[in-house]
Amino acid sequence: MEISRKVMYSRRDDSFRLSIGSAGRKAAVEIALVLVAVSYAAFAAAHFAAAALSNHTVLSHLQWATRLDPWNGKYQNTLGRYQLFAANRPELAVSFFRRATGLNPFSSRYWLDLASAEYLIADHTAADSALRHANSVDPKTPNTAWEAANIYLAMGEPSQALRTFRTVMEGDSALRGQALEYCWRLNPQADSLLRETVPPNATADFLELLISKNEASGAASAWDRIVQLQQPVDRQHIFNYLQFLIARQYFAKAKSVWSQSAAVAGLTHYQPSPRNMIVNGDFQFAVLNAGFDWRYEKKTGVRLSLDPSQIRTGIRSLQINFDSSGLDDAGIYQLVPVDSNAQYELAANFRSEDLRGAGGPRLVVQDFVSGQTSYSSDELRSDKAWSRTQGVFSTGPETQLVLLRVARVPANNAIRGKLWIDGVSLKPVHTLAEAGQ
Repeated sequence: MEISRKVMYSRRDDSFRLSIGSAGRKAAVEIALVLVAVSYAAFAAAHFAAAALSNHTVLSHLQWATRLDPWNGKYQNTLGRYQLFAANRPELAVSFFRRATGLNPFSSRYWLDLASAEYLIADHTAADSALRHANSVDPKTPNTAWEAANIYLAMGEPSQALRTFRTVMEGDSALRGQALEYCWRLNPQADSLLRETVPPNATADFLELLISKNEASGAASAWDRIVQLQQPVDRQHIFNYLQFLIARQYFAKAKSVWSQSAAVAGLTHYQPSPRNMIVNGDFQFAVLNAGFDWRYEKKTGVRLSLDPSQIRTGIRSLQINFDSSGLDDAGIYQLVPVDSNAQYELAANFRSEDLRGAGGPRLVVQDFVSGQTSYSSDELRSDKAWSRTQGVFSTGPETQLVLLRVARVPANNAIRGKLWIDGVSLKPVHTLAEAGQ
């Protein structure tokens, strides 16, 4: 009996000790978990407080943010920007920017800020190194390149600025115009910029800049590059360049540009031919109101439209509605490159309806430069059916470009009614003679 009691007591003691041991370990684990949770909460609270404080531009708040989260490069950089821009103390800003780049060397923002501060303390070597780091970690972002290029400008390093502006132009059309303007100020040599600075996708914008600078030779180089690359170009660039050439009476170059634009601007349907030098003479394509297609301007008492219900050739005609107390022109015209001392035949189909007034509209050809009239058709008046007008004229010794328009002769008299025109053609007379042989 004694033995059994001892055994029983012994078993009870072991059970008691086991129970006490398990409870201790459980409590230790719980305490550890509580400590971890408290630590994490404190860590999160510190980060939250640091983030909240960093949003304020108060120096003490920014300083607390860096103390609460000293391993966050953002807060170091923010404090550096405060010292640089608000306190105007670049020498202090440098230390914060260096910490920021050390904590996160892959932020171009931090490197650019460091470069700005080092430039202001006249440490150009360090600034150049920071700019190289910014460009190496972010080599294709236009905004990064834009800031770097401007810092290079301030440092008096135009060659580096030009190279960096190229990155801007390669990637951002919004900044491209400003970058080109800066590049032109740094190096106003079109051929040099085209060779070393202006990327292919910025050539058309460079062409526009050269036009604005009245740089005819440079614009020609830019255009030649576009043609060589067979780079698609917005038509407006073509129209602007053509107008530039015409205004300066570079008519041969304008003619060549228009021909080349067929491939780079989708203007194949707007090209003249030896059999018809008039562009879009049947009005079957949209009127461009530019280049060597038909152009028009608003005239009081005149309404222009394309009419598919009245046709003689093609799929539609030009309809002109007159309701004017006096005008000299219907407001539609076309510029046509021609040879000097040459003969041409002009022809067109026309039909009128209830056309009233002393004198009627006519097709008139004038020298673009002198304004001298080379040809004036009979009145375009035919209420019965479609009729045809045609005639031959000669160009003068200096004539290279003529203006074909629908004029009112005599001018400034009242006119009312409708006129339709289609099948307008202009052909060299020698071509007609050869065709008849």
